[in-house]
Amino acid sequence: RQGGELAGWTRAVRAAAAGSGHTAAPGAGGGLALRRAGTAPPIERKPRMTTEHLLVLGDPKGPHLGLLSKLPAGLSVSVTLDPQEVAARAPQTTAVLCDMGRAQLLGTVLERAPNLRWVHSLSAGVEALLFPAMVQHPSVLTNGRGMFKRSLAEFVIAGCLFFAKDMPRLRASQAKGAWDPFYMQELHGRTLAIVGLRLRHRLMKSSVLAFIRA
Repeated sequence: RQGGELAGWTRAVRAAAAGSGHTAAPGAGGGLALRRAGTAPPIERKPRMTTEHLLVLGDPKGPHLGLLSKLPAGLSVSVTLDPQEVAARAPQTTAVLCDMGRAQLLGTVLERAPNLRWVHSLSAGVEALLFPAMVQHPSVLTNGRGMFKRSLAEFVIAGCLFFAKDMPRLRASQAKGAWDPFYMQELHGRTLAIVGLRLRHRLMKSSVLAFIRA
């Protein structure tokens, strides 16, 4: 019965298409595709190639740069730390993703990239990038503000544990192969002072307190 209903529905669609000057033909996924009678079959859509080129100043083997694989198909991307390749790619570059500590390479790009419109720094701090050529360049400079709040909170916890558990003493005992029992401190009930941005205060404080209370 289900097959009969489907066949009836298909005939109805074909009849409606014929009345409007269209034809119905099998489409992708087993459905029907409508097109005007006498016209060519639908053209398969391929990823659109763009004139945009993203130049990534970073280590091609860096695990964090694996996310670049999720960029739209058709986007031209180069990932390199080779100064010669950077200089060669610069004229076609429209955007730069600058990894940490790559300010010198960025200077090479700015000298040779007339089409550059956007520079993004992976790090939150941009002090190293505010050299004269970047400041005077018309491109937009953005940074990774807010991307490291969770990592920084974990670092705070690591620092607290480092001192509370006397990790240097543990490492020294491990190196000597010695059993050196001692009383460690607890973080519970301690007061944590954080100096920094107000937003970072809240993020770190909430993460640390959640860790201690768990």
